[in-house]
Amino acid sequence: MIYQPELSVMAEREALQGRFRYCALRLTLPGVSGLNADNAEWVVLERQGVEWSWASEDWRDRFLVTGCDQGGVSLQVSLLFDELETVNRLYIAVRYKPDGVTRWLPGSGEAFHCLLELGERGNVPHIATNEDKVWQQMRFREKPDERLEPLLINYRALRPQKDKA
Repeated sequence: MIYQPELSVMAEREALQGRFRYCALRLTLPGVSGLNADNAEWVVLERQGVEWSWASEDWRDRFLVTGCDQGGVSLQVSLLFDELETVNRLYIAVRYKPDGVTRWLPGSGEAFHCLLELGERGNVPHIATNEDKVWQQMRFREKPDERLEPLLINYRALRPQKDKA
């Protein structure tokens, strides 16, 4: 596939207690010169304890456009302190249309999926406290999580409310 989105994480974890002190996400959509209401959609799910809930609207309002050029659009968000304390998983499903493309990528009715596990034995790449923070790429799943598929409805426009660019 020519256009593949990228999800990167910048995270810092305490050594003794294993909790995250800082965690930011950056989503890059190559081939998109600017976000419109009809060229990028997503579903964001948060898990607190054992219960999953929709968080697409809350997250959309917090993402800031941090880069916008011919190569694509980058959006970034930092998790709030209380989220780092309570959210143990995030699930993101995103689909988009690069400039000049009329159909959703990766395909009709499909999306790019990523599960971020923030627990002690999670999959989020991180550094130790006081090390230099760097962006580390997360891998998108090849297929959606079957247990969460029933919740992956009502995709919302990914157009952020506030822009830096």
